[in-house]
Amino acid sequence: DISLDDIAMERNIDPKEVAAENFYKEFYRRLKQNSYAFENEWINEKKMQTLAMRRYIDQAMLENKSQKILSVGAGTGFVEEEFLRKGLNIILHECQPSSFDYLKQKNIKFQEYITTNLSDIPENNFDLIFAFTVSYCFTYEQYFSFFKSVYNLLSDKGQLILFDSYLISTF
Repeated sequence: DISLDDIAMERNIDPKEVAAENFYKEFYRRLKQNSYAFENEWINEKKMQTLAMRRYIDQAMLENKSQKILSVGAGTGFVEEEFLRKGLNIILHECQPSSFDYLKQKNIKFQEYITTNLSDIPENNFDLIFAFTVSYCFTYEQYFSFFKSVYNLLSDKGQLILFDSYLISTF
């Protein structure tokens, strides 16, 4: 029951602009204030993403047990929570730190990158990079720039796994 329009209006954010760090800081503050009362539909969608992520991770682990994994735009970390609990080497990325309060209040240990600039993350470093439902965060031009940045983060045989239910048909 968090109104995205209300956040934009209260923070003087143009609703036509792509949501950024200042928007998400307030969104995650309100989510925490509401005790992370996720809607069932959201939970079911995220569980499906966890299943998809597990399939890719399991396949990659057959080749190499020490896969280094990055989840770009991880949000609360809900999708990755299962893997973090199992001690998997998955590093989470977000544009601001408050989104990870969900995992921190559960005392789940994890590594994180907090940055809006993916070039702050070591290059040629990751075997798997997950980017689930991130397209809405970018303008059309920024989305292509995003792909270039992600490419630089992948190891020689690394893979980007992109899932996005919000892709606009003009892509």
